[in-house]
Amino acid sequence: SNYYKAAFVYNEKHVFAFYNKEGELLGLTRYLSSDDLPLNLQNNLKKSYSKYWISDLFEVAKSDGTAYYITLEDADTKLILKASAESDWSAYQKTRKA
Repeated sequence: SNYYKAAFVYNEKHVFAFYNKEGELLGLTRYLSSDDLPLNLQNNLKKSYSKYWISDLFEVAKSDGTAYYITLEDADTKLILKASAESDWSAYQKTRKA
């Protein structure tokens, strides 16, 4: 109830724009493949998280920069990581599967 969401296709990618009630752009999101990540983030994933599979990956672009969120899973754990193009992945949320 605090924002509006618009969905569209740009360069053959689904993009979502979020606006506040005054119509100001809050940010843009788009789903990615791991090949779309900056190289340093791709390499860190392969090195540190090779036992997990990717179940979700998206980019958030706001006026203060771009962030990446990835959901990784194995048989027992669901791990959500966050990174910027200039930083490595850091744990955002970790849960045990039931």
